[in-house]
This record gives sequence, structure tokens and C-alpha cells, in this order.
Amino acid sequence: MYSDIIPPKKNNLATIKATPKEEVRILKDEPLFTGREIYHTMDGRDRRSKWPMILILTTLAILGIVYYSVFNDNTKISFESKSTIFEIKDNIPMSMSEKNQAASTTLSYNLIYNNEIKDRNIFAPIVEESTSTLKAAEPVTASEYYNLNTATTSPFTSIKVALVNESNVNVQVIKDTRFDVNGTTYYLEKAVNIKPTKTTVGADQAKYKVIGFKNTANYDKFYAIDYVDAAAGVGSEVATADTANSESTGPAGPNDDILSLIPENFISLKKNYVFDNAVNQSALIVIDKRDFEKVLLARSKIVQDYVESLKPVADLLEYQISVNDYELQLDAATGLPVSFKNLVIEIKPIIKRDRVASTFKGFSKESMKKIKNDIAKQIELNVTYSPFWVSKVSDEDHISVEVK
Repeated sequence: MYSDIIPPKKNNLATIKATPKEEVRILKDEPLFTGREIYHTMDGRDRRSKWPMILILTTLAILGIVYYSVFNDNTKISFESKSTIFEIKDNIPMSMSEKNQAASTTLSYNLIYNNEIKDRNIFAPIVEESTSTLKAAEPVTASEYYNLNTATTSPFTSIKVALVNESNVNVQVIKDTRFDVNGTTYYLEKAVNIKPTKTTVGADQAKYKVIGFKNTANYDKFYAIDYVDAAAGVGSEVATADTANSESTGPAGPNDDILSLIPENFISLKKNYVFDNAVNQSALIVIDKRDFEKVLLARSKIVQDYVESLKPVADLLEYQISVNDYELQLDAATGLPVSFKNLVIEIKPIIKRDRVASTFKGFSKESMKKIKNDIAKQIELNVTYSPFWVSKVSDEDHISVEVK
């Protein structure tokens, strides 16, 4: 038996289980993820798909990450400089600043004289009568003597001598000046300043020459002779094992008022003072740090190599240079220095904080890592990126700099 009722056309249906004992049907004819697909439940309730909401939340999260990466990234760059000590054997020639004709390769220096006149150019030579507070030694007399000592190792010997100056100008010698006494080296007990003397020395009397004056005009004009006590009529030689109590007084240096006028960009060579024979004044040598740096770079290979190793950050640096130790080669006639020898310096790179951000902005992580490795011996460089996944240094406004 056939029915005259034609059944409706079946829709393309899919059956899924939503909850136990609950059958849900979804219309497959509607495109997915559009928000129009409807879930039909057996009890007549309709529910929309959750996929659109998931997509919206995911998109917002991605946009948030992108925004944070672009507009809120920060880079922290920190530096810690290390000091390096160099012993420079290269000859560093020196010349008075007003006489220096080769400033790029010869170190200019100025003299600060020992006087109490504060209202003047501290670098100007004194041309008026000396106002030195240094009391110069009187001409050698029979009652005046100085001790020459051998090295402090045993056996130790000390002899009394008179100092003779046959030149026309004062001669200043420092503590531990070496004298040749019959083939043995003796050292002067203290620094002295000897005026020209009128002592008559016999042709057969032994003369003890200054070893450091050899090949100079003063070698034959300044020397020591055995001291003869006028009362005893004999020379004096004593043996002792302790010189700790021996008096050592050098030339007086400039007073504190004068020293306070030295500009900050100058280095004072306070290890010892020199004596300017032209004006009969003891003086302190001062050198300009910038000139010192320039001449060291021109004259010293080890300083050149040091600066070259910091080339990746050259635009960020200036150098703090201090003199730890030195010896001066003096001109015997003038008493003034002509060169450094055995110079020991300490160099520390100083970071110009205000140039860091503009220099490193936009650098990749790989570039920063290479720079860090290149300068590691002289400067410790650390870079912190936020958020961690960024691939380069932030822009200039989002860089913080720390210099330890």
C-alpha cells in the first residue's frame, strides 16, 4: 500500500553528543565559524558556536603582545670599567710649553714655583728676585758635611764628605744621588741645594763624582771630597746598620694656596721637585692630561694597542690617566726635565653616559654580543632586554644606562 504523502527532503545533518542523553543537531549548510551556525537541543534550546569568541580572544592577545613589543620594550645597558697599569719604556721627550715646537710628539709641561705670591699666573716663570722659602745651603765650610752611605745591605758604611760646586749656578741633588767613591757606589743621605763654592781642592785630593752627571757639564764641576774636621784634623768614617733616623729634607714645594690653583685637567708630578737654575727656584712640574694622552698615543706602542682594542666603543670614551711612578732625565745645565724614563701609568676608560643611547639604538643582539666580547678585558658590558623575545636594542627613549 502506497501513501500519497511525499516525505520532506532530508537536510545534511550531523549528530554530536553535547551532554549525556542529549542529542544536538547542527545545520551543515551554514559556513563554519561565522557565528550563524546554531546548535539545536532536544528540549528546544538553541546555542551559538563558541569558536568566534575564541578567535576574538586569540586576536586580542596577539595584538597585545605586538603592542607591548613595539611600544613598551626596554633595554638596560650597564658598564663597569677596569683599570690597566702600563710600564712604558719608550722615550717620552719633554719641553717647556712656551718652547715646545713639536707639541704632537713632545710633552709640554709647566712649572709652578715655590713662592707665596698667589695673585699671578701660576704657570709664569718668576723673573723678579727669588721669593723662595727654601733656604739654600751656605758655601761649604770646614764645619759642614754630608753623609754618603752604601746600600743598606750588610756590611753598611757611611762616610762624611764636603760637597764642592765649581759651577756658576746652584746645583740641586736629590736624596740617594749616587757617588762613585773609589769604585764603590755611595748614596747621598738627603737632598741638598749647593751654591757655588770657593773651596780650594788640592790636586792630589780624591774627588768623588756624581754617577748621574757623567757626560754632562757638571760631572767635573760638582763632586764630593773627604770631610776634614777642623778640630780633629782627620776625616771621619763610621759604620752603622740603621739609617732610619737619618734626616732627609728635600726642597720645599709650592704652598697649599698655590697648589689649589692648579686646574683639574692637569697632572702634578709630586714625586720630586726640580730646581730651575735660571731663577734659583724649586718648582713642581705639571702636565696637561690631554697633551699627555696625545703624546702617549703617538710615542707608546702599548698605549696604541690598548686604544685600538676599545675601537668598537671609541665614541663613548675618554681616558683617566694617572702617573704611578716615573723617573725624569734632567738637563744638567738648567736643572729642568728633558724626558720621562721608566714611566708607570694607570689608565681607566670613562664612559660618556649621554652618548650611549644614541650610539646603540637599534643594534641587534648579535652585534651587542660581539662588542661585549671585544672589549671584555677593559670594560664589562651587560645588556638586558625586556621583553626577552625582542631581537634588538630599544629606541633611544627606552634605553636606560648604568655606569658603575
